[in-house]
Amino acid sequence: MTCTNDQQHRPNRLRTWLSSTALFTLAACGAGGGGGGGVSNEGGSTSVGAALGLNVVACALTDLTASVVGTQTVIPAGTVVRDLRYVANNTESAGNAQSIGSASGELCIRETEGSVVYLIEEDAVSVGASGLGMLGTHETLLTMTSEHPVSGVLCIELQGTSSSPAGTAWTMIDVGNNQISEYQTGALNMTYQVPITVDGEFEVRTTTQTNASAQSEVHRSVSVSFTPATSGPGGGPSLPGGVGDPLTDELGFSVVNDSSLERTETIRASVPLPRGGYRPSDLTNMVVSGHRTAWTPLQFWPDGHVKIAQAQFTDVLEPGEAKQYIITEGEPSLSGAFQRNEWVEQFSGSFQIGAEVRDTFHVPYRSFVSGSGEVLQSSPLMETRRHRTYHEAVGAPGIGRDYLTSTYYVTEYRDMPFVVVDWILGNDYLGADDAAGSSDPNLYALGDADVRAAYFLCSGASECLVYRADSEGVEASSVMVGAHQGYRVMTDTYLSDAQTRRYRFMLRFEPSGALPADKLRWQQTADAMIESPVFALASQQSWQQTGAAGLVGGPIAGPPDAASRAASEYSGWSGSNWFGTWGRRGDMLATASTGTPRNHPLSPELAHAIQGNHPRLLEKLEQMAWSQAMRPYHLYGLEVGAEEQILLWDGTPRLSVPGEHLGRGVLRDNDPYPAYRSMSVGQSRAHGWGPFDHEHWSTDLLFDYWTVSGDAWAHEELRQLGQSLKGLMRIQYYYTQYVQPTRAEGWCMQGFAQVYQATQDESLKDYAMRRVNEVVDVGRRVDHPSRALMFQSDYPSTNWPANHEFFMPWQHGALLYGYLGAYMAFEEPVLVEIANDVATTVEYSWVTNMQHPSHGWVPNGLRYYVPVTHNGAPIPANYWDNLPGGALLGSQPLGGAHTFLVGGLHLLADITGDAAVQSRALNYGTMLRGTVDDNLRWNKWFYCLPAGHVGP
Repeated sequence: MTCTNDQQHRPNRLRTWLSSTALFTLAACGAGGGGGGGVSNEGGSTSVGAALGLNVVACALTDLTASVVGTQTVIPAGTVVRDLRYVANNTESAGNAQSIGSASGELCIRETEGSVVYLIEEDAVSVGASGLGMLGTHETLLTMTSEHPVSGVLCIELQGTSSSPAGTAWTMIDVGNNQISEYQTGALNMTYQVPITVDGEFEVRTTTQTNASAQSEVHRSVSVSFTPATSGPGGGPSLPGGVGDPLTDELGFSVVNDSSLERTETIRASVPLPRGGYRPSDLTNMVVSGHRTAWTPLQFWPDGHVKIAQAQFTDVLEPGEAKQYIITEGEPSLSGAFQRNEWVEQFSGSFQIGAEVRDTFHVPYRSFVSGSGEVLQSSPLMETRRHRTYHEAVGAPGIGRDYLTSTYYVTEYRDMPFVVVDWILGNDYLGADDAAGSSDPNLYALGDADVRAAYFLCSGASECLVYRADSEGVEASSVMVGAHQGYRVMTDTYLSDAQTRRYRFMLRFEPSGALPADKLRWQQTADAMIESPVFALASQQSWQQTGAAGLVGGPIAGPPDAASRAASEYSGWSGSNWFGTWGRRGDMLATASTGTPRNHPLSPELAHAIQGNHPRLLEKLEQMAWSQAMRPYHLYGLEVGAEEQILLWDGTPRLSVPGEHLGRGVLRDNDPYPAYRSMSVGQSRAHGWGPFDHEHWSTDLLFDYWTVSGDAWAHEELRQLGQSLKGLMRIQYYYTQYVQPTRAEGWCMQGFAQVYQATQDESLKDYAMRRVNEVVDVGRRVDHPSRALMFQSDYPSTNWPANHEFFMPWQHGALLYGYLGAYMAFEEPVLVEIANDVATTVEYSWVTNMQHPSHGWVPNGLRYYVPVTHNGAPIPANYWDNLPGGALLGSQPLGGAHTFLVGGLHLLADITGDAAVQSRALNYGTMLRGTVDDNLRWNKWFYCLPAGHVGP
């Protein structure tokens, strides 16, 4: 049988699509071989694909030729392929030893596991010094026909190896046979995926070339697989979802399985969506193409459209596999209530989760999960519940009350027989000065508490696995009283007041009658999830075009070596000695550090992961976000009233001011438990972990982690910090009722907006705007020509005479990020009005054509400190320029701290409605920006530049 000339075929018009990466399970053709030349073929018509409603055939468009020196095999053009192998060999016994080589080709079509797979394998080997293994250039045509439309996913996978660069391997794929090779690559390991519909006839032309030069070898396979979309009860990995139609905005994300194990996993991917694009109801008609998808909205634009939505779906990932996915519409997403996994249900009456702590005198206290808990998140594919408990003494009276808390975030999955437990061991009592006789343990603060030992307890599961056991300092399990497996996480240490610690455990369930293949699949999946968690990451294009990252969007495209920079950052972080029970994991113990290391428009961990397309950096983000558990902020259930008389200056109430002390004053003045604080005597509070001073307030790590994970604990942490921030930046009575240093107002406003984005708590937004309207807008210095937000007094580093006032223009960069970011979340015009003044502040502080004692000739520069009064009298900005140090310009006239302003000034230019402000912002922003080279693309003050202002 011969093929019809391909030019006579009428290919289907391809749907618009976005290329993505995926590896499918492939069917292997039977191996063949032989000396000299040879061919085997099963031709003729084929019924492959019949069960899928398809007829599938492949044929050779060119001669299929295998040749080495002295021998050749030719399969003529027009041959129909079902199973075919052709070989040409030149062994030492058949010719010159210098010409030894072989070339072989193999083509087959198989229907396997609901897919049609067309596989082309080519091997070219040259052993001799002058031998060649050549398969030349071969073209084939795969044709699928159907009587009715069949939608699905077309996957193209290239795999292979080469012993040296001397050989040649090339592939071109023309999807739809439209005379355009959509994929052209010489790479040996690439994968592509595209949704298609076979309606009548659909063709895929393949062009391959594989040659081995002297003393080299090339082995490669090209597979074209088509998986029709099907549906069925329960979904799961064996039932792909519909393909859908691509969105107007091409949105996609990638997933990498860094494990050496295959995994079948419910993946969670945060998908950024454009402002004004999609409402929550639209998600009911959207899917991850080819997968049955559940959705959970995480953030919203001010008009109610979804900003970040988490896609949940189950897929198979091969060892080392990288996949790319796209979002499509026109297919229904999963709906309905969550249903517990069948294997987990079989154990539901017998497994138990709990914890044990031991006090100064080794008295044990235990708590266990019971009841239904509190549902925090629920979708058809997964559900998270919170269980709040207090440890009670076992077998001895102990302290005479509860001793520390355990809060369990318990997550179950419909498609996976696992239960993931995020365990929070805490000293997080809210407390109250007057508990009014309440029996609620949360109202009675404990203060610093010794922990001789702490254990996670479980029983009844088939296996318990510990996440990051080595870096967390978790010991191997031992059998505890009550036949529980106990995992010790702490020894001879302490928990400070308001301090907690987070750990993760996975419980795996395996019924005795399960099939061996199923048991192996879930064992490997569990091991892979613990060894190397998957972090889905949306593409840089998706983040950039939606503007949904952080509060102000970004990041811009990274430098050409962004991938290697990101990999280096991850390896440097993971290989550092900052783990262990109280290790800082790359975070700063004290946040008030030079260079504002924790303040930025977008955390470097997320920005660089996006720029370098390096999902593993999200593990660094995760662990640095988890470090927030160790900061002494935790007052469980805290809610701060706008006029409530309380000041939370350093996380817990400030005892030197009047007002509600949440029971801490009682502990200080009449401590009932001094014997239980022996381990913390002489030690730093909270093992050195400090709260944020308001000039360096930062919820960036938690907010960015929430953005990419939807983690329920992170959501609660953000809620708590929003209340703590209210308790810090008071509207009346306490000294923060006045305008605070400019960067404090800026970074704290950024915190308010981030927490509001995560929680949608309108009372928090209202409080933030009350501070703007009642404190900042009233107290800012609009009476001065600089229109700086506020003035500070007598700072020794200025070296100016005493009794002076000054401001710092570079600190207004924090104001721009905070106020413009809040405007993007709140859409309150007064925020832009206040931000507009920053352009005037920078202009007032600018210097031109100055001869400087340190910097030499300065054609343009910005003052670091700007004086405004001396002895109560106004003075100009250049009043002390004649002092020996000259004008105080900072480390660089246009660099250093001044770069804090770069992204914000350009953002202001895009947002303001005032033409004069826009002109000034662009003028000074452009001079401060300069040329954005590769290093600046990686710099946190540059990578959130609006896309139109990156410059040449």
